[in-house]
Amino acid sequence: MSTQRSMIPCATGWWCSGARMGAPAATTPGRCRSPSGRSSHTAIYDPARDRMVVFGGTGTDFDYFNDAWALSLAGSPTWSQLAPAGIPPRARRYHTAIYDPGRDRMVVFAGFGLGNSYYSEFGDAWALTLGGSPAWIELWHGGFRSDQLPQARYSHSAIYDPVRSRMVVFGGYRFEELHDIRYSDTWALTWDTVTAVDLSLASIRYESGRVRLRWYGSGMASLVASVERRAETSDWEPLASVTADGTGWLAYEDRAVTPGTRYGYRLAYRLGGDLLHTDEAWVEIPALQFALRGLTPNPSAGDPVVAFSLAGGEPATLEVFDLSGRRILSREVGSLGPGAHSFDLSSGVRLAAGVYHLRLIQGNRSATRRAVIIR
Repeated sequence: MSTQRSMIPCATGWWCSGARMGAPAATTPGRCRSPSGRSSHTAIYDPARDRMVVFGGTGTDFDYFNDAWALSLAGSPTWSQLAPAGIPPRARRYHTAIYDPGRDRMVVFAGFGLGNSYYSEFGDAWALTLGGSPAWIELWHGGFRSDQLPQARYSHSAIYDPVRSRMVVFGGYRFEELHDIRYSDTWALTWDTVTAVDLSLASIRYESGRVRLRWYGSGMASLVASVERRAETSDWEPLASVTADGTGWLAYEDRAVTPGTRYGYRLAYRLGGDLLHTDEAWVEIPALQFALRGLTPNPSAGDPVVAFSLAGGEPATLEVFDLSGRRILSREVGSLGPGAHSFDLSSGVRLAAGVYHLRLIQGNRSATRRAVIIR
């Protein structure tokens, strides 16, 4: 016995199909008023009323919607437009929506649409109550500004966390003039405080032999957390305790880093009795390099300073030659140790105006540069 499935679309692109005992079956919504055709909308299942609730999206003429519709699923499917009280969210697409069973509502976050005068991404969160008389309630006023936290975005993903009763959001895009910025951060919207809780690192960078890290947690002005670090072949280890500065920012500077090593960082903190961790973020510590960068500036009219870097602590020599090949200066610089250094050539000798050759030697490595002195 073969089983076939047939599907019949309605004018707005809604499908319902099924097959049982080899008999094809298909149904379409009742021929009542229905939403206009659209894409990039969201939909949730309302288990209390056995229906699908649809919000927003964009039409074929790139018009944006902020209407809400319900499709009953029992018996003959029927569309009905919801008429919520309150001010609705801005029309949008590429947003996310989840069903909050504890409060019987749909929660909408972010998306892309028309801001004050131009199209932009949003960072706001809204709740549409579904029981009794539906109403829109703004939960988080991110508006359309891209500097809000969490930053405005679209094309992200979101799920409902039933254990902690919250909405968890990941990733997304932010539009720039010639390209999109891709996010890899994770946020949670909790219902008790109705604030966004940052679960990820805000910034990480390496400079001058140290790693600088910053986290942000809205509504976490006095948070105390532990900074944890690991290398690629080691386990997580606590480095230090950090406290928010009163505005939600936490900062840490790691000076104990080894060149050529890749480190991962995260925060460990407690929230509502739960031990939580931010997403780990990794940074590569550049390996020390043997390099002769030369005179800075070049040409030089003042005291001639040479910039160079050493890869190790073994003996090293910096030499200066004139155009005839005569060595006129030699200095031992290995005692400066590994890292970036500068050396003033005017210490001990005054170089006349002219062209010179610099040479740096350490072990079996050497580098040369041309230098010009003007007076």
